[in-house]
Amino acid sequence: MTEISKKGHKKKANGCLILVIVVAVLILISFVAAIYFASYRYLTLRQESKKASEHLMKQSEQKIQQAAQSIAKSAGDFEERIDTLSKSVEIQKLLEGEDKEVVEAARKIFQDYKETNQEIKAIFLGTADKRMYIYPEMELPEGYDPTSRSWYTNAVQKNEFTWSDSYVDIATGEVLITLSLPMHHNNEIKGVLSVDLNLGFIVEEIKEISLGKNGNVMITDQNGILLMHPDKALIGMPIPVDALKNIADLGDMGLIKYTYQGVNQIAAYSKIDKFNLTLIGLINKEQGGIQ
Repeated sequence: MTEISKKGHKKKANGCLILVIVVAVLILISFVAAIYFASYRYLTLRQESKKASEHLMKQSEQKIQQAAQSIAKSAGDFEERIDTLSKSVEIQKLLEGEDKEVVEAARKIFQDYKETNQEIKAIFLGTADKRMYIYPEMELPEGYDPTSRSWYTNAVQKNEFTWSDSYVDIATGEVLITLSLPMHHNNEIKGVLSVDLNLGFIVEEIKEISLGKNGNVMITDQNGILLMHPDKALIGMPIPVDALKNIADLGDMGLIKYTYQGVNQIAAYSKIDKFNLTLIGLINKEQGGIQ
């Protein structure tokens, strides 16, 4: 092989090596770029997801608080209504003594009041001398003493509007609560006027709450018993989440992060004044809340 041929062969080999190196560098650059953009995309999506999650939590907390405030406001409305009822002449006369015409007039007042207030299940007046008037009329046990009942004694003791604990009517499944007002005559408490309220109107209120795609809303009493839940089989049962069982003992409102059945969840809660209830919104993107 001549010297010229050797130089040509070496030059050709060097050219191939350079080409291989260039191709390798380009592949490496492409690989690094792909990793960079994939990482950037991942971090961007993660940040966007975090922001969306934080927005959902804040929005859900606000919705729960606003709903609780709206429901609590209705308590004040009911107090105003029963206060107006207590001032009617016919009801005041019942405190002075029993008269057939007065009783009939008061019964008509009770009837009209109930028919114009659909949330009211029953209206009743117990007097200090142990008389009892109730609408709709029902047969009471012999010797029934209204002054020994908690709705009467609590109102007398506090000498102001009192609210009972909420409870589920076993016969109807309705959630009820009793509002009572002491009535005075000559500066003495002569009786207590009460109404049993059906809290079904709260169900209509919370139906309007939307928490993400699969959020659930429920209500518990002060003992952690479910009074309202999408799964009616759970109503009247303790809330089946350990992290939420003592939610009534926490602050008036807030957020709780917890894990239920291996899934991370968030609960936004707010207490409902006077009704002694807690409104809870559950956010669970994977399963849609407690099942």
